[in-house]
Amino acid sequence: MKSPHTDRTLQAAIQALADAMREVVKEAVREALVGQVTPRVESLGATQDQPEIAPLPRDAFIRVRDLKRLTGLSQTTIYKLLADGAFPEPLKLGERSVAWRWGEVLDWMNSRPRARLQATIGSKVRSR
Repeated sequence: MKSPHTDRTLQAAIQALADAMREVVKEAVREALVGQVTPRVESLGATQDQPEIAPLPRDAFIRVRDLKRLTGLSQTTIYKLLADGAFPEPLKLGERSVAWRWGEVLDWMNSRPRARLQATIGSKVRSR
């Protein structure tokens, strides 16, 4: 038989998960309505339980691991798009280090869904 403590712990974990999922859904809806993604960074004064969230400035540098997460593209796809001239150019930070300006990536991302949506709508209209 479970102890009351175990039940409370399980209920608290379920509630925390539900709260986190609610925040993810809210952010996804906000992004869909606004049409752009605004990544967030934790400030230095934040605690693990209560992170202080601030928008990422447009002139901030983002590295490839963050770029992959924010765009949903693989590293291979990013570099293929770069080779085709279809993706913002990175800036060389050092001998073996590059980063992208967030503003340029954001502009690229915002241009993508509209073109894809227009092409999809156009092809459906033509096929009828």
